[in-house]
Amino acid sequence: MKYKDSHIYYDSYNYARNGNLRDFAENTFITSLIESIEKRCIIVLGGDGTMLRAIREHASEDIPFLGINFWHKGFLLNHPSWIYPEIPEFSTRRYPLLDIIYQGEVLWTTFNDINIYSPEWKAISLHIDIWNGQTELWGDGLILATPAGSTGHSQSYGWPILPHSNKSLVLTPKGNISPQKPKSLDDTHKIVIRNTWRKYPLWVNLDGEQMLTTEFGESLELEIKKSQREVELLIAVPHLRDWDNKVLWEQGFRV
Repeated sequence: MKYKDSHIYYDSYNYARNGNLRDFAENTFITSLIESIEKRCIIVLGGDGTMLRAIREHASEDIPFLGINFWHKGFLLNHPSWIYPEIPEFSTRRYPLLDIIYQGEVLWTTFNDINIYSPEWKAISLHIDIWNGQTELWGDGLILATPAGSTGHSQSYGWPILPHSNKSLVLTPKGNISPQKPKSLDDTHKIVIRNTWRKYPLWVNLDGEQMLTTEFGESLELEIKKSQREVELLIAVPHLRDWDNKVLWEQGFRV
């Protein structure tokens, strides 16, 4: 749905099953909401998955995203009560993107995480260069996550949730056999990942989407670095603290 060069983005599955989302999308209030935002924007109605898809499709356009949560946790979205019935003032938070360089070109950009593993459930070996440091990993795979990405898949493998304002990346081994533990890296680090030893088929997923596969015996080398582009999210000013407290709550802090 498009209005005055702004887009209203939602998942058709959620739209068909969520009456609250449909009511909001079809309410004349949303016209006033778009007109209150001076610049072109994308309004995302749904959950974090819907937001990630919107970012994947529109991040290159350098326009802000206003997320309104009609699903579960909604780490990246405002609660509907923050927006309706009174239109608040909005502040912005900028979130990092990661560029994935393959065969000398930036082919993909990801918001949450990079997940490398074998579809055959084989233990894989990876060599990781981090500036002048090196490490070897032998296990089920590897997740490289931004602070926003640490709230999901990375957390399930034992790494705690990082506040979204943190300037770190998280390397999390998956079911590792070698004695490697999750590592926190400054987000200015450039990371190079290569497969070594037995080169089993690999899958590379970005924000849950499969982007690259390799065959048995095929070499893989990925260079990952912080992108020069960022994602701008709009947050209702009266609820900036609520936005930050969502992460603390998930970490076990009752605020």
